[in-house]
Amino acid sequence: MTRRRAGRPYDLRHACVSTYLAGGVPSTQCAEWTGHSVAVPHQIYAKVIAGLESAAHQRIEQALDWSEDTDEAK
Repeated sequence: MTRRRAGRPYDLRHACVSTYLAGGVPSTQCAEWTGHSVAVPHQIYAKVIAGLESAAHQRIEQALDWSEDTDEAK
């Protein structure tokens, strides 16, 4: 990942919101913390959210206590 200095205050805000989302903060919580509507993270930061799909699937499997071993044991 390339790091550069922020040129405008907006760049810092964008980096903060992107970091929240990449860190797994739900978009609803992120919107509340930043004063956005819930639609904003989905419109502006969709690329960050889409990049978390694999992690989301892993959390779902973990929550449901699914594992590959479970299917083989039957």
